Amino acid sequence: PNVVAPGVGVRSSIPNGQYASFSGTSMSGPHTVGLVALIISANPELAGQVETIENIIELSAKPLNPESECADLPNETIPNYTYGYGRINAFNAINKALLLSPDNHTQNVRLFPNPFIDNTTFEIKNLAGDVNLEIYNISGQLLHVIKLLNLSDYELKTIKFSHLSQGLYIYKIKNSDTEFKGKFLKLY
Repeated sequence: PNVVAPGVGVRSSIPNGQYASFSGTSMSGPHTVGLVALIISANPELAGQVETIENIIELSAKPLNPESECADLPNETIPNYTYGYGRINAFNAINKALLLSPDNHTQNVRLFPNPFIDNTTFEIKNLAGDVNLEIYNISGQLLHVIKLLNLSDYELKTIKFSHLSQGLYIYKIKNSDTEFKGKFLKLY
């Protein structure tokens, strides 16, 4: 599995204002769907970004280790064959979603996936010519400048950021007359 969710002895409402305990995917499925709804409610810009929402859920889960090895995979490995990335954690997931708050550039620059582990793709519109992609830490310190040459009015550029540590970063994409900026979250 990718993640696990509460599914044993879950109290649920039943007809006539009563409650009962149930177990199984009929209980864990609604927990996960509810988490997706909470994530989109916290950050409506994530609506339709299935891969990003999956990443948020997986990377915010509480890691769980199986009691024994499975298929020669050490039991401390995350993700693992028993629990995947772990048990879903709504609080952590919503906090990650809030870090991806929308910026006013969203019509011209989009990143996917965001958050990401090593690589992300910039979709850049309406910014032709030679462009600088500047990366800043959250304190505003310039960390890296990437030159993107001869861009057309629409470009997809995949950039590797494995050299960056985990954290929230600010990017600026600019040419001589226009600048777009936003944020991204590097995981691990």
